Amino acid sequence: MNRHSALIAFLLFVLSGLNPINAQSTFHKVGGVAFRVDDQQAVSKWRDFNKVFQKYGYHYSLGIDIQRVTFDTSSVNALKEAVANGNELMDHTPYGTTCYLWVYNLADTIGFFQHPAVDHINKNRICLKFDSILINNVTGEGLVDLIGDKLISRAAGEFKNMYSPAYSSNIYLPGKKLLCAWYNLENKNSLDPDTMALRTYWQETFPLDTVYGIAHHRLSGYDIKLTDAAQNLLIERSLYLFDSSSFPRPYTWLQPGGSFTQFNATEVKAKMGLQYGYTAAATYVSPSYKMYNETDSLKIKRFALQNPDFSDESSYFQGMINTIADNSARHVSSFSLGHFVNPVGGWNAYLGRIDSLLAWCRDNNIPVRTVNQWASILFDSVPDPFTNAIPELYRDLNNNGIPDGMSAPFGTFDTTDGVSRSRNRSIARTGSGNYFGVNIMGGVEKGWNRISAFTKGMAGDSIRIYINFPELPGSSKFYNLASNTSSWKEVSMLIYIDPRASRVNMQFNANKNNIAGTMKLSGMQLRKQSFIRVDPNFTHQTNVYKPFNILGSGNYVNDSAYNTIEYRISLLTAPKYLTISIDTVTNMLTAVKPSIFWFGKDSVKVRGINADKTSDSAYLHFESTQPVICIGDSVYIKADATFGSNFNWFGQVAGNGFWTKPIQNTWYVLQYKNKLNQNVRDSLLVIVNLVKPQINLVNDTSICLGNPLLLNLTNNGNINWFNEAGIKIKAGATIVFNNLTLSKKIFVSNTINSCMLWDTLQIHINPLKRLSTKVISDTTKMNLPKSFIIFDAAGLNGYLLNIPANKFSFTNGTVMFDPNLNFTGRDSARFHITDGSCSNDTIWVKVNVFNTLSLDQTDELKNFLVYPNPAVKFITIQNKINASIKILIVDLSGRIVISKDNVKMNENFDISELTAGMYYLLISCAAGDKRMLLIKQ
Repeated sequence: MNRHSALIAFLLFVLSGLNPINAQSTFHKVGGVAFRVDDQQAVSKWRDFNKVFQKYGYHYSLGIDIQRVTFDTSSVNALKEAVANGNELMDHTPYGTTCYLWVYNLADTIGFFQHPAVDHINKNRICLKFDSILINNVTGEGLVDLIGDKLISRAAGEFKNMYSPAYSSNIYLPGKKLLCAWYNLENKNSLDPDTMALRTYWQETFPLDTVYGIAHHRLSGYDIKLTDAAQNLLIERSLYLFDSSSFPRPYTWLQPGGSFTQFNATEVKAKMGLQYGYTAAATYVSPSYKMYNETDSLKIKRFALQNPDFSDESSYFQGMINTIADNSARHVSSFSLGHFVNPVGGWNAYLGRIDSLLAWCRDNNIPVRTVNQWASILFDSVPDPFTNAIPELYRDLNNNGIPDGMSAPFGTFDTTDGVSRSRNRSIARTGSGNYFGVNIMGGVEKGWNRISAFTKGMAGDSIRIYINFPELPGSSKFYNLASNTSSWKEVSMLIYIDPRASRVNMQFNANKNNIAGTMKLSGMQLRKQSFIRVDPNFTHQTNVYKPFNILGSGNYVNDSAYNTIEYRISLLTAPKYLTISIDTVTNMLTAVKPSIFWFGKDSVKVRGINADKTSDSAYLHFESTQPVICIGDSVYIKADATFGSNFNWFGQVAGNGFWTKPIQNTWYVLQYKNKLNQNVRDSLLVIVNLVKPQINLVNDTSICLGNPLLLNLTNNGNINWFNEAGIKIKAGATIVFNNLTLSKKIFVSNTINSCMLWDTLQIHINPLKRLSTKVISDTTKMNLPKSFIIFDAAGLNGYLLNIPANKFSFTNGTVMFDPNLNFTGRDSARFHITDGSCSNDTIWVKVNVFNTLSLDQTDELKNFLVYPNPAVKFITIQNKINASIKILIVDLSGRIVISKDNVKMNENFDISELTAGMYYLLISCAAGDKRMLLIKQ
């Protein structure tokens, strides 16, 4: 371990006198744009769209129904090009619905057979199980008649409120225990009975029935709750399919619209966010305003980024930039939502508008980010609290003659007379009335804010500012500012912004007195109130042979808005011993000792005041101490030359400084000529600590990613641990580092009697090896003695999670399939890898196992013979074991079509009534369940 260089660097940092703090980047609340396109699209359109964004270096977000694209090579390739250019793929559920999954091959359904998340399987449709239905949110439903797949109301106009006040997407028939989706609603005449057609909840053909006078309940998608297992499968299926196509995993989840389960932001946070690592989502209930400083006490707004602000398909260029410019000035980001459907002017005109819009964003510094990036900016960033929230008079990015973000009615704009803050612009009125309004403004800081403006006017004139918060009924207030001087004068006051408020509406009005003349308004500003604080615990300490440092005010004053020369520092009391002065321009403080080796303490009270007229005062403490060293260390003693000349240390050397290495407490005497040319003597004491601390730190160490590390020092003394930034992370001999993700240096100090020793430890984090398939054959029949899948993870051991390790395992990167697998068909399985050190990963792989149905195929089936196969009317099952067996024939939906117990020898089964297709034959005996594929012709 090379501790010497690391310690020097660290000590230089610590001894520099800086106070390290954790800092986050601040943003200036600039509203921008996100472009979102959903669903499967023509490959050529994806590529055209991508080229336009690539031209400007901007990125967009695609909502992908991943199941619809995975088996289309051209779509996969086009999306990989989009990903390579930095664009975001979002999870729009596997098939654009939350009620079922879809597989393209019937054989793939075997992986979902008897799955706890699955209600039933209907051909290629894997229908997810719902847990509960909330039937009390709509009341007063009347009786209905069910005839075939039609639901007919007995009361006229029964279904007239299906769309309002809330959308009722589903119908529940408690007498039949049927959950349905409806379509083709006919209620044009509220005086007649209403009729609607029904499907099952899973969008299947409705089972025809006739029942009269039954109850019904109208439901929304939020009244239908999937089971926990179904939610997990819905998400894991998407992640598996993204991984299967070598796409990066999605971090944004999109709620599809339709007649099925709808999730709210709280549910998405709990499931998709906390359990599966999604960091953004689009849900419909209580959508985010997509603005800076949005109130988000439950931390769910990042999962509610729904509702487009404009359509890039149906809007013209001017309309889009009007929306973006106004929203941006109000600190709101604008999201589009497109599907590439019937764009105004055709496809080429649409691409031209997108090109022009991106060029406009570039030229006007409007940020273009993906949906997930905006979630981070709006809800993770720390926006600059001193950014002005009121739109600026000089900003008119859409060139419509109205400042962006402001609303009519307006006064008269003057572009020649105003203050520099508004670039010489102002609004004028000759009588009472509205100057301007700002509606739905975001980015406002909570708590105390300073509202200010520059005004002109006549005696008695004033400005009245009306403010209300749309989320808080009854919150309207008004404030008055003077506007009664002939020249520009800044007026201001403090107002309180309720922490519950996200949006603010403001209206500026002119209140004209009876004296004729023009009133003008310029430089309006609303921002966080700045507070100044003088540190009451500040102490400046030095050795007796060193002068006090000249101190900038930043050492002991903190102001939330202004820098060290924009506020004023003054002395309120005089020091007792020291001579202290403060420069009125730079705020630099100088403290001079009364003698060359003065030893003692003194204090002085100072006051700071800033431009927001907030002030604070506190005592600053100064202390001059005798030098303390550890036994065996040397110290350089140097007299302050500002006190005189002709320095002579008795018993030492001539001159003002020298090195010494005392072995006990020692006095040193100095003679010199002071500024009055007088011979003067003074002395200082060097204190020697006879006990030297020790540190027995382990050598540099390596651990696995995410593993804990315990460090324990048994030495006596005061032990402190520091990170690489010099920030103390723990005091005490023992420290545990959990979930380390990056290699780092750890510093430790041990202090005894003010004697300090440092050491450092380098922790190397070994990343986990990732598992990916190199060779997978979905077509090879696994009827050989052994078959293999090769993984890009050589040297690893692992096992299949849902089959015992003795049945299915791999070593040194090769998966060896046990030929005694107890099924035929296609399965999906998750593998786990470990090499005994730092590997811990899982991956989904698809496996096809095609067992020939001969007598001698495997040991599993050698005691049974099934013939003929394929079969038309009958099959014979020959049982060679001396025990009875149970026979089940199951269709691909999981429905048992034939079942018989106690089959002992040879037995015939009539299958003539079965529909042609594939079935599973399950043979249950004492040795376990055996499966094979049965083909009915």
